[in-house]
Amino acid sequence: MTGDNLYQDVVQFTCEPGYDLIGVPNVTCQASATWSGSVPTCTRAQCPELTAPADGAMVGSNFFEDVVRFTCYAGYDLVGAQNATCQASATWSDDVPVCSSVPCPPLPPLVNGVQSGGSSTYVYGEEVNFQCDAGFHLLGSSLRSCLADSTWSGCTPTCTDINECSISNGGCGQICTNTFGSFQCSCRIGYTLNSDGFACDDVDECASANGDCEQICTNTIGSFQCSSVQCPQLTAPLNGGHTAGSSYPTVVQFTCDTGYNRVGAGSIACQADGTWSDSAPTCTLAQCPVLRAPTDGTMTGSYSYQDVVEFTCDPGYALSGSAAAAVTCQADGTWTAPAPTCTVKSQKSRFC
Repeated sequence: MTGDNLYQDVVQFTCEPGYDLIGVPNVTCQASATWSGSVPTCTRAQCPELTAPADGAMVGSNFFEDVVRFTCYAGYDLVGAQNATCQASATWSDDVPVCSSVPCPPLPPLVNGVQSGGSSTYVYGEEVNFQCDAGFHLLGSSLRSCLADSTWSGCTPTCTDINECSISNGGCGQICTNTFGSFQCSCRIGYTLNSDGFACDDVDECASANGDCEQICTNTIGSFQCSSVQCPQLTAPLNGGHTAGSSYPTVVQFTCDTGYNRVGAGSIACQADGTWSDSAPTCTLAQCPVLRAPTDGTMTGSYSYQDVVEFTCDPGYALSGSAAAAVTCQADGTWTAPAPTCTVKSQKSRFC
């Protein structure tokens, strides 16, 4: 409250948020030294009465700061706030929730049968009936119910048929495959089903497009075999080698080891008549050009790959400059250096 208590003073009364003023909001000090009215009271604000959700319940009262709690019966889920609080404005903090039926998961379709009842979605309390197509037998319960815990009662039944293949292989010559309500005969690869629908006849694969064989197709019972023209096996040349293969139209490449030269064809092909297009080559040791002994000197050595030729000069002569005293025959048929020359030694070096 605000105000003083002298003659003609006015005292104002207010309530805290969430409380309603009961009485006059102000009083005046009169000439008789009495107040013009009684002191009011503050009572808790009251929110509108709430109604419990369908298929649910609530507990709590409707005064300021009171909390109402909502619950749903078994088989129903609460959609909305679980609690609502009465506010200072005399309104509720949340709307009354609803109780929605608990859904059950969709059931798998019954193979070779039908199911009725419910809809595309199923909720608590709904039932589904199962029935098999003609020629099939139901194994299991014909009725399932959606329970309060979102599960189905029992197990999904199945529809089974007679297995004709279990008796004398269904009369099939090779393969009998049972199907729901029937059966089917078939044949292994390499056979075709006879017009009677039971026996199996051999297929001549080679009669059509040569069995997709590139060269030779040979039919066998229940199968066929592709083969190719073969040429005689080759032997790698001494000090050389060749690529693999001996069937038509393989081309074999020949190589020689380092320091050897090929004499003959570099490649030969296996021909359709089973012969090679040429003879296998040979590998011979590489040769370097013949060298001549330097004037006023001699040399020793031969001219094949990796051979070394050494040079010496007669007395009174010396190899010129930085010329090599020996050269080696290389894999490419060249010498490591040119042949040297012998020149007369200087006078200074010839006399003591």
